[in-house]
Parts: sequence; C-alpha cells; structure tokens
Amino acid sequence: MTDPFTNTSNIVKRLHKEYKKHPKLVIAVDFDDTVYDFHGGGAHHDRVQQALLKCNELGFYVVLWTASAPERFAFMREYMQDIGVHISAINENPIELPFGNHKKMYYNILLDDRAGLGQSLDALEIFMDGIMSKPCAEAPELCSDDVNPIAVALSNCSEALRIHGFAYPRTCKECGLGPCKQLTLKNS
Repeated sequence: MTDPFTNTSNIVKRLHKEYKKHPKLVIAVDFDDTVYDFHGGGAHHDRVQQALLKCNELGFYVVLWTASAPERFAFMREYMQDIGVHISAINENPIELPFGNHKKMYYNILLDDRAGLGQSLDALEIFMDGIMSKPCAEAPELCSDDVNPIAVALSNCSEALRIHGFAYPRTCKECGLGPCKQLTLKNS
C-alpha cells in the first residue's frame, strides 16, 4: 500500500474526519517566507494570509511554528495582528492535550515553505471551501470514505480559484486540466 497521505484527496478527507470529531482544528504555520517576506525580495504571501483569515473565521487555532529566536516573537505577533490574523500561540500547543504536551507540537496541518506548502495549502483551502459552503454536520458525505472531497468541493478548479482571486497557471499541458480536476478524475 502506498502512503495514503501523499494524495491531496486523502489529506482533505483526513481534515474532514478530524473536523467532524474536533471542530476547532490546529493550523500550524511557519512565519518566515510563509506569511512574511523574510528575505525582502518583494514576495507576497496573500494566499496563505487569506487562508489563515478563513481559519480565524472558522474558529481554528492558528499557531506559529518557527525556528526563530524568542526575541522575534513580539514582532511576529504584531505582524500577524497587522494583517488581521489572530494567533493562539508560538511554538507551543494552544491547548492542553489529552495525551500530554511533549516536545512536538500537535497540529492538524502544517503550512511551511520548506514542507510542501503548495499541497498543504491546496488541501486546507479545498477543505475550508467544503465546510464553509456546507457545514460537515449538514454534509456527512464530505467525510465519507467513498466520496472524493475534491470532487465535492471543487467542480471546476479554474472557477474556484478565480472566485478566490487567484490566477490559474497550474494547468496540465497534456490534458488542459488543473491538479484538483486531475485528482477528481483519477479517484472517480
């Protein structure tokens, strides 16, 4: 059996299952070059910032997970506040965990420029689009093992991205479809 969590569809399904059980998910996010242009090259991190704002709307815990020195934490808190994102903690669990708080922070998904940011962000956005359009309790099929949540949440990749203000450059040169549509067709 191949690793099921290399497939975006399975990541979305897992988020749905965890949300159904614990509606206040923990979203870990790196700071430098994920939400903040650390190198000063003019990079914008609007897509990540918008996703975090949605996380706040949904009542999720947003936790900064950073390798930065604690002396930068005040700046990080201020920056996040300036962009309108409430953070629950930095480098620590936002709540007491039933299995204890050990060295590794618990999170449902990690957004990090050095850890597959694109796939994690895609999965998080697809998941949030699904629950924002239809809460999990009203749409149990989104959490079902035999339903592809990408197909449910996105019937048309380019339209969904356009609605969110993103260009749609990620088109397959062979079939003309985007990655979400390709996964939908493969898993149907």
